[in-house]
Amino acid sequence: PPSPTLCVKSAPSITLTASSVTVGVGYSIPEVHDLFDYGDGTPPGTATTHSYAACGNYILTVQHSDMTNSQTICYSYIPVNISCSLATGVFENHMDLAKTSLFPNPASEIVHLNSSEIINRIQVIDVTGREWFLQKDLHVKSYTINVSDLPQGTYVLKLLYNSSTERNIKLIKL
Repeated sequence: PPSPTLCVKSAPSITLTASSVTVGVGYSIPEVHDLFDYGDGTPPGTATTHSYAACGNYILTVQHSDMTNSQTICYSYIPVNISCSLATGVFENHMDLAKTSLFPNPASEIVHLNSSEIINRIQVIDVTGREWFLQKDLHVKSYTINVSDLPQGTYVLKLLYNSSTERNIKLIKL
């Protein structure tokens, strides 16, 4: 079989908010299938809107496939900067708002975590991915974390619940 034709297309437009991006591909052609890789480790998919769990720089890759010719695959690459300076208070997934609270946030010494679900694991990482805190096998609905030794900055509190769901909460250390 012939080798696929690869090409790089001009980047589609994007709309940024404090923690998400929406891609405007600019066309609606049923024969063209777009696959979005948002560059943050989440699985690629067809959703044109994506929320990021942490601030930072990402490369959004859009794979354009011509369904009438399986040998043609084109790519677009878009830099995405989710600014840390826009971070104030707590950022959580909307479905998580009723389940988990973190206070005070921003914090300088300790933070309290309360949840309506049982938490099995708590991990604190900085925006570079460095792990600063890990507590496993908890099985608790509330927990207090001493953050006084953390350098000032933005962190992500990664929670694993008993239901095997995961949530990320932005933590600001003063």
